[in-house]
Amino acid sequence: MPAALAAYEADRIPRYAHVAELSAAVEHAATPQGFARHYAAFSHWMITSAGNPVTA
Repeated sequence: MPAALAAYEADRIPRYAHVAELSAAVEHAATPQGFARHYAAFSHWMITSAGNPVTA
């Protein structure tokens, strides 16, 4: 069981960190245009990366 948990965490932790970065960019956007651009990038990544490794 510890090996399975370690494998799961190794896969998920980078994904959660990347989601946090993308959502922070949306949250801290200085302009409506920046908000829209960051939200589109966040949404696109979430929709297209489900089950895939973290990619920038």
